[in-house]
Amino acid sequence: GSMKRPRPVHRIDAATGGLLCVAKTRRAMTCLSTAFENRLPRKRYRAVLCGHLEGDGGVVDTPMDGKPALTRWSAVRRAPPPGV
Repeated sequence: GSMKRPRPVHRIDAATGGLLCVAKTRRAMTCLSTAFENRLPRKRYRAVLCGHLEGDGGVVDTPMDGKPALTRWSAVRRAPPPGV
């Protein structure tokens, strides 16, 4: 059933500012907690970069906070340099 107020389940990427995942029902809380416990959620990000980016994609395999962290990236679109 529903809870009196939404409850935090997980802080996604707390080391980088993060995003709070909140459950509105007990069932959602159980399902989300289990999913995060088993590392099932996949995260996707979009970034806007200034400057030159080498290549059209790649992999960054660098630990974060002592834990393994693998990031696959690809350039979605390139803007012309300023003044062009």
